[in-house]
Amino acid sequence: MEKKLKKSYSKNSRKEENLKKSRPLEVKVENNDVERAMKILKKKMQNENIFRRLRDKRHYEKPSDKKRRVRRENARKYKK
Repeated sequence: MEKKLKKSYSKNSRKEENLKKSRPLEVKVENNDVERAMKILKKKMQNENIFRRLRDKRHYEKPSDKKRRVRRENARKYKK
């Protein structure tokens, strides 16, 4: 009796795997306009949720607390 374990992925873990495989963010600086390039880079980082991941990884989060937080976030999304 051999059981085959099927590896299941949650939606978030698939997104994180895809992000790991993605290319690094690049922004071209045109006409020495560094401030505009920084603005574009920040916008790209926001779209990729990099700031959120950095904030979440600032401290260790117990798995039970993480599950609880994810449930609350999903409930909040569902309400809208």
